[in-house]
Amino acid sequence: MIWENIGIEDIEMPTGLSVERLEKLHKELARILEKTDLIRPCVQYALVSARDGYFPSYNSNDVIFLKKGEVWKYGKTIHGESGRYSGGLPVKYLQFERQFVGTEQQCLVMEKIKIYGYLAHPENIKRAKITKTLPLLRPPGNRIDK
Repeated sequence: MIWENIGIEDIEMPTGLSVERLEKLHKELARILEKTDLIRPCVQYALVSARDGYFPSYNSNDVIFLKKGEVWKYGKTIHGESGRYSGGLPVKYLQFERQFVGTEQQCLVMEKIKIYGYLAHPENIKRAKITKTLPLLRPPGNRIDK
């Protein structure tokens, strides 16, 4: 993706979203793209399970079983891992995985797309089929679409 003069029409939207969620994502991305002051260097990351096990799910107010390498949370930081999680990661047995490096604006766009796209993420769909539940709207560690 070339980021010079990018518009909402240039962004590939996640699949499987309801009309309401797609409209909400469009509004949030448009708001981000309007901002011209988000130029600081930034990292978009995922916190992934370092082993198979149960992890808290803020979307189901319960715990959820994740296999090693599955996403618990998407985020962005201008401070890197050591600055964002200076006191340690929020949950045991997670690891920080850098997924994208760019400006704060670019990382916010990437983070939003990944959070909203989690609904159709293969690991989420597979888990829902196994547990006979609905797929999560967002990763278990993301409390909101932020």
